[in-house]
Order: sequence, then C-alpha cells, then structure tokens
Amino acid sequence: MQVETSSCRDRKVLEGRYYADLRVYLYAVRGLEQPLTKREFDQAYENANRAKTAFEHARDLLNTHVAEHGCSVLY
Repeated sequence: MQVETSSCRDRKVLEGRYYADLRVYLYAVRGLEQPLTKREFDQAYENANRAKTAFEHARDLLNTHVAEHGCSVLY
C-alpha cells in the first residue's frame, strides 16, 4: 500500500532533516578546498566527517521510514 506523499508528515520531517544535513555536509567539504594549515585541515576534516555521519544517519532514517511506512518520494 502506498501512502500519498503529501499526507505523510513524518516523511516530510525526515526529508527536511536529510536535506539540511546534506547542505551542512557539502559546506563542510567545501571548507577542505581552501589553503589550510595542518591544524586547520585536521579540524575541517573532522567537521566534514561529523557532517557526513549526520547526513548518512538522516538518509538511513528516511529510507527506513519510506520502506516501513510505504510512503515514497516522487521526484
């Protein structure tokens, strides 16, 4: 059974978190592209790793919800 996507509030919340975490991750990765000292790079790298972990967690939560609830994203 497929739930209409516009009626699934939980999916919308999880999707919002997914996109927010994706933006933070992309911003953190861009921070690695500039000239940095070793210390600055190490800090930027750790920030990017934390952002990646948060993004992956948000993605997993969204995918699990969609699979278990039966709602889907129609893009």
